[in-house]
Amino acid sequence: MRAVVHGGNWRFADRQAVVQEVLAELVRTVRIRRVVEPGSFLKLVRTVSKNVCVDTYHRERRSATEPLDPERAAGIPAAGDPEDRLRARERLSALAYVLQRLGNSCRELWTLVYGDKLSSGEIARRLGTTDGNVRVRMHRCLERARTIAREHAEERG
Repeated sequence: MRAVVHGGNWRFADRQAVVQEVLAELVRTVRIRRVVEPGSFLKLVRTVSKNVCVDTYHRERRSATEPLDPERAAGIPAAGDPEDRLRARERLSALAYVLQRLGNSCRELWTLVYGDKLSSGEIARRLGTTDGNVRVRMHRCLERARTIAREHAEERG
């Protein structure tokens, strides 16, 4: 597995994260399928490692080539009512403010929930915790974000 991830010319941003993703995928795969033959497990490890590396490679290259346009990503139309566009920009600015002040764990959790569109069960499997724990953490992050947003709104006006 490490030979596949560290070998070759992948140039991953975080190789250890890819190794962890391979391990998590192997655990999920082994739970679903029963590996009977000793040689088939080694083949499974190589295949899963290669597939995760290819997926990660494509994901990283795609995100590196796509231009970052926060207004387009936030759904702010290029044309239309200027007042609506201004409100949308203000919401985007407030969201950026909140995200900057949240802790890394909340930002990571939000990325998994809203960016990767994962369920709480899938996030729990990735983080090695329970579904209930993920829901509680998400709730606490939302409460913290609301508090930051209220404080920001009070400062501005």
